[in-house]
Amino acid sequence: GEATVVPLARRRVARWVLAAAVVLAVATVGGLGVANQVLRDQRDSAAAAAAEAERDAPVIDVLRAAGTPGVAHATLTDPQGALVGLVVDDGTGRRVLATGLDTNGNDQIYVLWGLAGGAPRPLGTFDVADRAPAVSSVPSSPEAVPFAGFAVSIEPGRTAPASPTRIVASGQVGR
Repeated sequence: GEATVVPLARRRVARWVLAAAVVLAVATVGGLGVANQVLRDQRDSAAAAAAEAERDAPVIDVLRAAGTPGVAHATLTDPQGALVGLVVDDGTGRRVLATGLDTNGNDQIYVLWGLAGGAPRPLGTFDVADRAPAVSSVPSSPEAVPFAGFAVSIEPGRTAPASPTRIVASGQVGR
């Protein structure tokens, strides 16, 4: 039989086509990898934004309640007059928004006090963690006492005493 002879130029073209196909395949895989990373980054960013919105929702709720006519609220300032928090009492329970209170340890507790005429009345306890601003709920007592103001003390131990040891913030109620 007769042997088939493939011209040298055709072999070079075939190698170039093969090389081009390999380069294209590598570029496509690389491009898909980049696109996949971009999508992962977008997903992670969306998840982070959703987590941040979930963390901020209680703060936004307190601020919205404080701006609602008829809702009792008090801006809390420290003895030097610096803003350190906000108390809102909308009838569903008191909430304290701590913005400038120091983190308390496991051997201390913050106490929210109601101020109405006589001696301060302990309303409940709460902790301040590292992340500020933070909202703490302080359950309301069954009888709704209209307080003229609120105060916050830091107390040794984990329970509220009969009277405050050291007041760290206070404010008058507005409506």
